[in-house]
Amino acid sequence: MTDDVVHDLVAAATALPSVDVEKLVTATRHGATELRALRRRTSGPLRHACSIVLRAVEHLDPAEICGLLKGAAIASRRNRPTLDLVWTGPEVPGSVSRLTSEVVAGLVDQARSDVLLVSYAMHNEPTLTAAIARAVGRGVFVQVLCERTADNPNFRGGSVPFPGLSVRRFCWPIDRRPVGASMHAKVLVTDRHTVLIGSANITGTAMLRNIECGVLIHDEKIAYEITTSIETLIARDELRSY
Repeated sequence: MTDDVVHDLVAAATALPSVDVEKLVTATRHGATELRALRRRTSGPLRHACSIVLRAVEHLDPAEICGLLKGAAIASRRNRPTLDLVWTGPEVPGSVSRLTSEVVAGLVDQARSDVLLVSYAMHNEPTLTAAIARAVGRGVFVQVLCERTADNPNFRGGSVPFPGLSVRRFCWPIDRRPVGASMHAKVLVTDRHTVLIGSANITGTAMLRNIECGVLIHDEKIAYEITTSIETLIARDELRSY
């Protein structure tokens, strides 16, 4: 087996979603005729992958090719950030998305070291408040950043988030922001590994009733960059504890 053949097979497998890798492996097991049939039925990356495997089966055992394809696909998935849709709103038939309130509370419940919660409005929604209380109770370091009326006269949703709990609270003070600017990001980071970025504020209306959309990302690099950005703003006194 030449390096070029291995490279082409690995590239083909890593360019495909899992379901298409399985189709390609199944066709490879059945030989060239089935691979040609699959190629006729498909287009794009899967069609290209069929052509690569067809060239490879002239020189290699199909079982060996199948092993290479599956191994490359598994290794690629392990190194690739995973993304999930988080959706609040009218139910969409066939959707596999997850309700914002359930995801937020679930992520906080899974946290073992730290939670960073950033939102424009942050009401004391009961389900999340209970999850924050449980996190604090097991020693998780919780930091929250939200908007305040004192810093933004146009903001009308102000209250102290999670009163009575040992939570470190931050604001973007009015003397450190451009005129008319808002603290508008909506982000949750847990254990510097998992990130939820979306449109929903931390309010019951946003997490249960509005049409809201977010993306759940399992990726240490993105989590690190967001957390480091917040920590840098705190160190520069752009964000302040209150």
